[in-house]
Amino acid sequence: LFDFEKESDFRTWRHLEQPKAPEPRPRIEQSNEIATSGSGCLKVTFDGGVWPTVISSQVPGDWSEWHTFQADVIAS
Repeated sequence: LFDFEKESDFRTWRHLEQPKAPEPRPRIEQSNEIATSGSGCLKVTFDGGVWPTVISSQVPGDWSEWHTFQADVIAS
């Protein structure tokens, strides 16, 4: 779904506002530090919180075309 090679691949990701349980806004940026595919990746830096969340407006509504979901996540 995303390989983060183009600016448009990461520009749709944003902080999920939760009015009843506000969280610190994460820093969302394109990076080339640890790319799995190609040279780009999404880097999200969370600044504390209990359950900080990011979302994307580019996620398809119908997932029936795919049978699995895979993401490479590195926490440091």
